[in-house]
This record gives sequence, C-alpha cells and structure tokens, in this order.
Amino acid sequence: QAAARGLRVVVRDPSGRPVDLVGTPFHITGATMPTPAAPPTLGQHTAEVLTSLLGMDAAQLEELRRQGVI
Repeated sequence: QAAARGLRVVVRDPSGRPVDLVGTPFHITGATMPTPAAPPTLGQHTAEVLTSLLGMDAAQLEELRRQGVI
C-alpha cells in the first residue's frame, strides 16, 4: 500500500547502497516536504554517546573496543 501511494523513497547510504524508506505520509498544499536521509550506520554515534552522555574518556572507549564490546 505504501508503494501504491507513492510513499516509497530510495536514498543512498554512505557507501552508495540504496536504502528503502517511507517518505512523509501526508502532503501540505504549497509546502515542500524534506527528503529523508539515510539512517546512521551501525555504531556511527557510539563514541559520541558514550563520551557525552556517559562521561567515558578515550581510555575507556579503547578498552571497550579491545574487549569487542564496541
């Protein structure tokens, strides 16, 4: 049904692969709706979240990487 209503949007991820998304489910006359962007890649924001929200430092991040946690 989403495809039949024209809601399917194809965007490219950072590696150039196509990603199917659902576009804006409504339309406003005279308005330009934003084009969806590809979702973040797996782990893209991990370091930012762990440092800014949990207060981890570089040594702690490296230890998590060494252990295979991240």
